[in-house]
Amino acid sequence: MRSEPRNPEFNAPPTSMNEERTITFIRHAQSMANLARRYSSNPANAGYFPAPLTIEGEMQSIRLAERLQARGFNDGNVSAVISSPLPRTRSTALIAMQQLGINPEKLHEDARITERDFGQRDGGLYSDYQEADHWFPANPEEFGGETTIQVRARMLDAWQDMHNIPGDGHILVVSHGVSIATLMESLIGEEIRIKNAQFLQLNLDGQLLDPNQR
Repeated sequence: MRSEPRNPEFNAPPTSMNEERTITFIRHAQSMANLARRYSSNPANAGYFPAPLTIEGEMQSIRLAERLQARGFNDGNVSAVISSPLPRTRSTALIAMQQLGINPEKLHEDARITERDFGQRDGGLYSDYQEADHWFPANPEEFGGETTIQVRARMLDAWQDMHNIPGDGHILVVSHGVSIATLMESLIGEEIRIKNAQFLQLNLDGQLLDPNQR
């Protein structure tokens, strides 16, 4: 079941941080690709568009940090921040970490949580293609793209490995809309779509902690 993207200014009530480790999935802030409605997925693709954050995206990252801080996240209780290797996710992570005072050495890249590979469509406009849903194209194999099954497999693999990260603090994961939605469908049976700079906090059993986020 698919859900509509969440309001980017949605602010759920703060929840107290307990001793149980949680994993919070964050969608990167607004990038140039979002603004232009262009595909941007894999630097190895001929048409790849780097898509740095916009000025609004940088401000969203600061507001993201404020919301995370309201939930109790800080350097003392965060063991790791995992980011997709793409510029928009790394920038979102670094800005938020700076605002929260989280040691930059806690940032690690994981290519498994990157954007869906859109193959030959990389750099193209969404409007160039007749897709009912540009996040989930009908036949990605036809243009060298990644299937939903492939995205799900790598996201689940990364999810399992996150449980083995040293320490007992919380984990922040900065990823992409398609990848997060696909993982949520596997974990909780709902393809939750969140807008830029929004997040979903789960416990280690894969349960969504805040019902207001559903």
